[in-house]
Amino acid sequence: MKIEVLGCYGNVTRRCRTTAYLINNKVLFDAGTVTEVLSPEGLERITHVCLSHIHLDHIKGLCALAEERFMSTGQSVTVTADKPVIAALSEQVFNNSLWPDFTSIPDPKRAVVCLKAMGPGYTAVAGLRVKAISVNHRIHTTGFMVKEKSKAIMMTSDTGWTEHFWLAARRERNLEFIIAHVAFPSRLHNPAFMSGHMTPTMLLERIDTFGLHQVPFFIAHMKSIFEPEIRKEIKKAGRQNLRFLKQGSVLYA
Repeated sequence: MKIEVLGCYGNVTRRCRTTAYLINNKVLFDAGTVTEVLSPEGLERITHVCLSHIHLDHIKGLCALAEERFMSTGQSVTVTADKPVIAALSEQVFNNSLWPDFTSIPDPKRAVVCLKAMGPGYTAVAGLRVKAISVNHRIHTTGFMVKEKSKAIMMTSDTGWTEHFWLAARRERNLEFIIAHVAFPSRLHNPAFMSGHMTPTMLLERIDTFGLHQVPFFIAHMKSIFEPEIRKEIKKAGRQNLRFLKQGSVLYA
């Protein structure tokens, strides 16, 4: 499994791009950053987009991708997510108000965006098995368990206190790593809690509570203004299994 980190920050600046992980050149997990970093050939290879939720920093690249597809090949891209996320995307994004309804452009039978709700278990997505796991954010949001052959990785997406995700992580025996979204430093516990995000302290508590000390973690989705502070906290914790996800890097599982 090849994972390209197109973007991994929780905000946009001149140097920071928002969340998008491209697996095996075909499947995007969230779409905060797409057209600004991929070549036309790279864009054409994308067949599926798995969305955790519809906050702008996770979908803005999907809007641009849909437009590019319409103007170029016209090839359909399938957007798959938990049912409430699909409903929200249809009602609040591709609604001809916020953005053109590319689920019916150029016509419903040849639309460049095809919406598909995930079932309760694993969904087959371009050679992967993907399971959406509900987490705790301000709107309906899921993390993901992604499997290929015997290997598994997980992504928390944006979440605060949650349990089902971490229970699934503890049960998975072939877990290669977890991408964990940590947006705020621990001194900003209240804003993090209210907005459904994690701090370093919250992540460490999850690791300790669920016995995940041997699982590698990649920390992502930092608000860039707090990056030095978050890095300092993680370094001080001295946990050998914690690393930072690097924008533009490639991981293998």
